[in-house]
Amino acid sequence: MLLVCSTASSAALENVEQVNNSNLAKHEVVIGENQEIRWAGYEAVYKDSRDYSAERITFTDPDGVLMKQFSGEEFYDAFSEIKRISENLYLRLDSLNHDKKEIKATVWAPGDEFGSSDLNITAPEYIVKQNDEDFTVPIRIENSGGIEEAYELSAESSSPISTYFTYQGYNITKLVVEPGEEKEITADIELDEDIGKGVKKINFSVFNRSFSSKEFRFQVTNSSEDERELRMNLDENYLEKSSGTTVETTVRVENIGDSLVKNVEPSISTPENWNYTVKPEETKNISSEEFQDFELAVSVPSTATSGDYFVDIELENTENFDKRNVRVNVSDSSGGFGLIGAILALMSIMLVAGVYKVFGRR
Repeated sequence: MLLVCSTASSAALENVEQVNNSNLAKHEVVIGENQEIRWAGYEAVYKDSRDYSAERITFTDPDGVLMKQFSGEEFYDAFSEIKRISENLYLRLDSLNHDKKEIKATVWAPGDEFGSSDLNITAPEYIVKQNDEDFTVPIRIENSGGIEEAYELSAESSSPISTYFTYQGYNITKLVVEPGEEKEITADIELDEDIGKGVKKINFSVFNRSFSSKEFRFQVTNSSEDERELRMNLDENYLEKSSGTTVETTVRVENIGDSLVKNVEPSISTPENWNYTVKPEETKNISSEEFQDFELAVSVPSTATSGDYFVDIELENTENFDKRNVRVNVSDSSGGFGLIGAILALMSIMLVAGVYKVFGRR
C-alpha cells in the first residue's frame, strides 16, 4: 500500500526540527515511476513526466482511497517544504532523476508503519520422517514494505526439535532484506530421539518492523520398521444378484495407526471372466485417524450359473493385513443352466410342433 493521508485538521509541523522532535521515525525512500511503495497502512505511487503540470505523487489508504496527491506547483514545492500527508505522516521530496524515472524522498511516520513482510514455506505440504532423521525446510522471505528490514528469525515448537537457519552456506539468526527483495533461507531441522511418533508442528516467524509467521507440519515415525496400521470395512459383504447385473459396494480404508500411509491401492480378485472397476484406483495419503472410501463395481457375467461367488479385496504394499471378501449369490434367472433350460424348452416346443404338423395331416 502507499502513503495516504487524512484531511482532518491539526497543527502542522513547519520545519525539519519540529518533525524530528515529534517522536516520528525518519525514513529515506526511493520511489520509481508507477512503483507501488507499501507500508503497513499506506501506499505511494510516483508518476514521472517531462510535462511540468503532469508530474505527481499520490498517496492512498489501505482500501485504495485517495488521501493526498501532489502535482504541478505543489509537487515542486515539496522539494523545499515538508508536506503533511496525515496527522502522523509527513513528506519531503529530496531529488528527482528523470533519466532513471525515480524520486528520492524523506518520510516521517510512526516506526511501525513501514514494515511489511511475507513468509512462504516451499517444502511439500506433508512429509514423513523417522525420529533419528534430520531434514531441511526451504523458506522464502519477501520484504513487501517500503524500507530495509533486518529480520530476526524464529522457530518455535512444543516438541523436542532443534532448528538452525542458513543462508548461502552460513548460519544466521538475522537476515537483511531490501524493499521489494526476496531471499531464500534453509531451516535445518534436528529431531530428538525421544520426540515420539505423530504429527509435529513448527511455527516459523520473522520480525523487525513487521511480523510474519507460518506453521509447518510433518509426521514422525519411530523407525523404518513401523508397520502401517489400516482397517478395511465393507458396507455390503453379502449380495444376492442375478447374472448379467452389477455388484456395487463401498470399501472404506481407515488409518488407525500413528503414521501417515501413502499410496493405498486396493487389489481385487474376481471369479474368471468377471470384470470390475474401482474408483479411485489409489489414494496418495491417508493421515492418522482419517479414512478413504473406494467405490467398487463388479459385473456379473450373463453366463454365470447360480451359486455363491467370492470377490476378494486386499491392499497393495500393506504388511500383515487380512483380506476381505464380498459373497455374491447368483440366481439362474438369466444365465448358465437357466439359458440351457430355455434352449431345451425351445427345442421341445419345436419338436412338438413338428410332430403335430406330421401327424396332423393324417
